[in-house]
Amino acid sequence: TDGSKVGTCALKFSQVFDGLVAREGSSSSLAFFVRDDCETLECQNDGVCVSNATGASCACSPKFRGASCEVEIPCYDMDAGSTLGNNVAVGSTAGDREPAELGFGPPACSTADSNDAAVRWVAPYTGEYSVDTFGSSMPDTVMRIYNLTGGCPGIELKCADDNLFGKHARDFFDAQGGERFLFVVQGFGAFQGGWVLNVNALTLPPTTTTTTPPPTTTTTTTCTPAAMVGSDVMGKAVATGTITAGSNALLGSACAAAGTVTSSEQGLWTP
Repeated sequence: TDGSKVGTCALKFSQVFDGLVAREGSSSSLAFFVRDDCETLECQNDGVCVSNATGASCACSPKFRGASCEVEIPCYDMDAGSTLGNNVAVGSTAGDREPAELGFGPPACSTADSNDAAVRWVAPYTGEYSVDTFGSSMPDTVMRIYNLTGGCPGIELKCADDNLFGKHARDFFDAQGGERFLFVVQGFGAFQGGWVLNVNALTLPPTTTTTTPPPTTTTTTTCTPAAMVGSDVMGKAVATGTITAGSNALLGSACAAAGTVTSSEQGLWTP
């Protein structure tokens, strides 16, 4: 090390430090350097460095793992994308992680204390949606809705237990297009078993209007070039005239009823 940490050890028994021996019964003092391996190991995301005889390691918080606690453990069991309809996600809470492992506390609307399942979902467009657990084989379900935009575990928006149609949960929420949510399903009390998650839109998707520009019309105007009589290139052009063979006339390329044909606009006419 850089020698910044120095300690003093009073030896009362036979012990060896780097080849220096203090005899048993003597009261010798030996200066030594303390090596701290945590000085070179940086633990991320609230991890704590622990130094021991073999080196140092990071003790990570429950939501992170890795040598430096750099890998975030997802707070959801499955990703449903932006799927709409029935059976968006299907699973079982048997063997799933406890709520504390996912970073969730107990639900505010029920006494659920069982394993839970968490499903990530992204709103396909802005509107109102419903989510429910109708069709679950678990006798009684509890469901929570979290806004996941700020990361795991998110902000709890809604908590639903029973509904008018039975012991399964149903609730409604508004969403912006692209907004991320987390649906957490549990059994009431200690219930565990199969669950079904249905997500339906109560707002029609936005319509897309495509404007097709009118077709481009190209108009071609054909005109008959004025003819020059005689061989004088500076002569006056005559509106369309009849040029006979051997007249040695010049044909102007400009479409003008009359006018002077310049040398760049004339051409030799032949039958």
